[in-house]
Amino acid sequence: MQWIPPLGPTDALWTYASIAIVMVAAEIYLLVQVLPRAGPSPTVTRMVIGTSALVGSAAFLLCLVYLVLFPNSATSWIIVLMGLNFMMFVPPGLWFIALIVYHDARIEPRSWGWAALVAGSATASEIVMGVLFSLPLATPALTPAVLANGLVSPWLGWPMATLMIALLCWLPLSRPAREGLAALALAGVVLPWVAASPLVGAVLMAGLMTIALWRVYIHLRNPARLSAPDARLLLLVVLAFVVMAVAEGANLAVGGTVGLYLLGVPAAAIMAVELLYLARSALAGARPMEPTLEPAKRIEPSVDSS
Repeated sequence: MQWIPPLGPTDALWTYASIAIVMVAAEIYLLVQVLPRAGPSPTVTRMVIGTSALVGSAAFLLCLVYLVLFPNSATSWIIVLMGLNFMMFVPPGLWFIALIVYHDARIEPRSWGWAALVAGSATASEIVMGVLFSLPLATPALTPAVLANGLVSPWLGWPMATLMIALLCWLPLSRPAREGLAALALAGVVLPWVAASPLVGAVLMAGLMTIALWRVYIHLRNPARLSAPDARLLLLVVLAFVVMAVAEGANLAVGGTVGLYLLGVPAAAIMAVELLYLARSALAGARPMEPTLEPAKRIEPSVDSS
């Protein structure tokens, strides 16, 4: 029985962990910069530099994938340098252009486009990192099995869960929403065990689902204290756990690479949708900038003492 999910080659473990920690820390910093906790909606310039930096990190990881696949090619190193240049210089350049064009204009807070761009770029970075760390170092090849292992890798599930937990701590959400989304985020932590050791994963996932459904029941039995949006969100959380349970059963029944796809694709989709919900909630909850008016000064009548 495998108690710990596969983390890759032992001699490269600290390298993998260092890259993952740096990437996740950078993404958390970028997310808290572009997703407002309170106050007005962010400016176009801030969204441009933040989202382009997220896209740049995903592009740089793709360049590293190419380098691992073709380590002896001079073109690989040129592509890596191009990806590094893109990540370092393109976001500031786009920010400068946006500053000239849009000045201090703010985004439309209820637009889905910016939320989708933030969530999509962050999710893409984690998926590419999961695939990158699943590539065999001896004979690297981008096979269907490697892609499937990347979708259920700890290097995908754990960083995605870290991102969502950080946003749950950052954003001002209600307690029912925070608890339901935290349970889904923890499902990303359990996911690698489900793939590597079905028995251990089934026990962990069953325990997580039991606690999550119990908390949902506690909130739903008090409808007076539960808003309609939170009630709908909790029902969607339950639906997401049902999908995870079906995917877990499909992986156990089919097995092999196909089973990993049946498990990893729904799980990755659920994590991406949760990140989209958090980004959308943060942007939609921002209020427009309102001018502050100073109260008029009261003028006292003067009294002539003469």
